[in-house]
Amino acid sequence: MNLRKSLQDISFMVRDIPYPGKIPEELKHLHCYIADGGHSILVVPKPFLSRAIEEGCDMFETPLPVKYVLTSGWERIPGTDSVCVDVEYSDELGALVPDGYEEF
Repeated sequence: MNLRKSLQDISFMVRDIPYPGKIPEELKHLHCYIADGGHSILVVPKPFLSRAIEEGCDMFETPLPVKYVLTSGWERIPGTDSVCVDVEYSDELGALVPDGYEEF
């Protein structure tokens, strides 16, 4: 398993568990399984898009549940291998995803 830079600080929480469903080809390299979050896609939350483009997307990648990303939609960030998702973000709580999207 090749860890993205955004996961290196929490590598002890990352598991090598394949996703049981279908993930679009352009998102497969962003899939990860986080022990306390389940199957996730690493995304840049839209509130951080400008800073991510300037400072590097890996500094802003956040794991969101696969189901949330697939139902909410995403857009590729030009010139990178990252994607952006329009998700509300709290400095205290992180990305605010409604209940029911987690997959363990």
